[in-house]
Amino acid sequence: MMELLAALSGAAIVIGRMLNAQAGERVGLGRSTFNNYWVGLLVCLIAMLLADGHLAPAQGGTGAFMYLGGALGVGVVMLSSLVALRISTLRLTLITFVSQMATALLLDAFLTGSFSASRAIGSLLVLMGLVVISLGGNPSVAGKNN
Repeated sequence: MMELLAALSGAAIVIGRMLNAQAGERVGLGRSTFNNYWVGLLVCLIAMLLADGHLAPAQGGTGAFMYLGGALGVGVVMLSSLVALRISTLRLTLITFVSQMATALLLDAFLTGSFSASRAIGSLLVLMGLVVISLGGNPSVAGKNN
């Protein structure tokens, strides 16, 4: 069940990224990002009301650190919206995936002291696939390369 939810989440990210990019092209990057987070806040508030307290924030000393996710999220939305209409969806998704894997490998190594050779090899295989796609040079959308 969790794998299905992860797959749906991944598909939603790709679709959301393209919708955000198109909105950024129409109304401007800053305004579309602001609208994205404003609507997200409203949806979260409604979900919390409907959940009858089951989604309430955790009590305790989380401190200012917990707000970094939102700040990073704004940067992610703006950057992906900026790039999404300039390269193909497949290429952007692969670049994002390889970057996430490399970051995860580094964080695991430095924060927990663990390193997974199989994950590193898997990341390299995806990176090689990205190189193969990039070398293909077939136009996919409006002159963009895969």
